[in-house]
Amino acid sequence: MFQRAREDERFRQSHLDSIKLDGTYIHKALYDGRSPRSEERIPMETKSNKFLPHGYFLTMVYPSSYESSWIQREDDFLSILVDHEGAHSRQLHFLGNIISNETILEYGAYGYQLYAIRNGIREVSAEFLEELEKRFEYYQTMHRNICGLSNLARAGLTKFSKY
Repeated sequence: MFQRAREDERFRQSHLDSIKLDGTYIHKALYDGRSPRSEERIPMETKSNKFLPHGYFLTMVYPSSYESSWIQREDDFLSILVDHEGAHSRQLHFLGNIISNETILEYGAYGYQLYAIRNGIREVSAEFLEELEKRFEYYQTMHRNICGLSNLARAGLTKFSKY
């Protein structure tokens, strides 16, 4: 179904609806055919919504999730939706706005994606793994450069990252 959704935009929401989001705090994944203005590279983002059940979040899925050359397989896609955005939904559920530093949140989410891949939960393409490792390395370097990281933030990061 992923390949069909890649080829034809009309099948993207039905593809998202077929994905089990158990174990995440993502209430629903919605396809949005417009790229976000802030940065067109992001394939998805998780948002809170006051109309959802408490502690559950909405993940917006953008065209690059299906059109990027580095997202080739269903497991590449699931790594982003279930592992990465699922990590963000858990961060929001358990920590709320305690940690607002994007670097810390992204470092934890990319770390969880790599954990899932290295432990055989996802079998991703070589291109996807290469891109993911670049992104993880970027946020790892940024994380190391952050001064004065609070103990609470460290505890939150450790909870979501296996690295």
